Amino acid sequence: MAMYTLIVETEDGRALKIDGAELDQDDVPANGGIIRFKARKIIELKGK
Repeated sequence: MAMYTLIVETEDGRALKIDGAELDQDDVPANGGIIRFKARKIIELKGK
């Protein structure tokens, strides 16, 4: 697992930035391309 800043587009077209996202190296394109996925549910949400 490696840590990333993940920016996703929500269904309503807004951008959502997620700092400290843990992703398996197999899920990250080598050239930094686009990762497409659908979120099933929010598992944990922490405020600052």
